This record gives sequence, structure tokens and C-alpha cells, in this order.
Amino acid sequence: MVNWLKWLFGIKPKPLTRAEWRQWYSEYLKSPEWRRKADRCKELAGYRCEDCGATDRPLHAHHKTYKRVGRERYTDLECLCDKCHGARHNREDKK
Repeated sequence: MVNWLKWLFGIKPKPLTRAEWRQWYSEYLKSPEWRRKADRCKELAGYRCEDCGATDRPLHAHHKTYKRVGRERYTDLECLCDKCHGARHNREDKK
């Protein structure tokens, strides 16, 4: 079973190293389950960036928290345009 599926179904493997978590997260972001959640996030936001209101840029579903990745609630996500998404990650990386 793929690691992200184990997590989704509550099967918690040993704690992952940072590199393992990033690999798992990368796999999860390619999954049909994530695609459905990301698409629904965009729909709930009215296909607008929740920071700047843009509708003419590519949109991304952004995790506000990583506590429930794989089992996230829609309140854990926000819809951001590519510009705001990049800016958000730059701010978070500097923390």
C-alpha cells in the first residue's frame, strides 16, 4: 500500500524523516484523492484567489496546516493564485 494511502486510512507507520515526508507528500499531491480535494477547494472559493481575488491566474489549493494532510478538512485549505501561493510559501519558509 502506498504510504499516503496508509496515512489516509489511519495506518500510522513509523515517524517519517523530513526527506521521507517530502517524498510521501509529493506522491500524495499526485493522487486522485488530492486532485478531488484541490478542485473542490477552488470551487468553494468561487475560483478566486482568497488573498487577492484574482480569477485570471492559475489557482492552487494551499494547506493552511499540515496536521491532517491526507485527511484534511476543507477548512485546512485555501485557494490561492500562483503569485500569492508563491509569496505565502516564501513567508512560511522564512519562519
